[in-house]
Amino acid sequence: EEEEEEEEDPLGWQVVHQQVIVAKTKEWLATAIYRLEIPSETADQSPTSKYELRAFQISPDIGDAIQKELDMNKSSPLWRRAKKQSPMMCMEIEDDIISELSDESPWDDLLSVLGLSTPRPAVGLSGSEGEGGTPSGDAPLEQVMVIPLLVGRRETPLPPAGVHLVLSVYRYDEYRFFVSGYDVQKGRICETAVLEGDLSAEDQRHVQMSAHLGEETVIDFFVSRMKLHEAGLSGGDNVSTLESALEDSSTLGLFLIFTRPNSAGAGNEQE
Repeated sequence: EEEEEEEEDPLGWQVVHQQVIVAKTKEWLATAIYRLEIPSETADQSPTSKYELRAFQISPDIGDAIQKELDMNKSSPLWRRAKKQSPMMCMEIEDDIISELSDESPWDDLLSVLGLSTPRPAVGLSGSEGEGGTPSGDAPLEQVMVIPLLVGRRETPLPPAGVHLVLSVYRYDEYRFFVSGYDVQKGRICETAVLEGDLSAEDQRHVQMSAHLGEETVIDFFVSRMKLHEAGLSGGDNVSTLESALEDSSTLGLFLIFTRPNSAGAGNEQE
């Protein structure tokens, strides 16, 4: 099996980090960071390195099993078997991204923000998309890994809790966002992903238009839709939605929820 692994990278790419993660966009991923050392052209120069992130989607139960193998043995036979069942995604890690990572845990920093793009029919294959880029038909779908772009930040109180948050909005693509809030007074963090299925057709048109009108318009949209709850919720709240929010965030007593207009309660309910 080890010889089979070496044959995959005849150019000399070597694994420097492997980890199973739940992406910010909620997919389970088996990820690996690869490094390629490039020899210097002259004796007085040091070698340089290129880095690449490779990943494939897995189910939660397989992900747990793979991570246990990695924790125990630093390698995973199950990983090698599982990656044959899913398309491999690859992304070059640019130097400007590496320069922003911490020295202590650079790959943890990178993977902590990783997400996937909206599923779309594979390029060159037949198939159509529904309104707002939603895939339709039987065409195979593909996704790419994305490091999000910061749209902007704003300090604002959010109802009904009324806690002042520094709200940050990140964009993965035109229909996938990540919203995080920082409670300056108590140091609490709350966060939630807003994906294409959370947006109505009108919402999708709105965020598309907002992207052309500037970051303030995008932030206005999310501020108007976010609800913030603290622990000790009233009986009228949508408990299932709040439990879902807890699973998706490191809330420490705060629950950040994206809502639709005229939705019942505080829930992010689907139409």
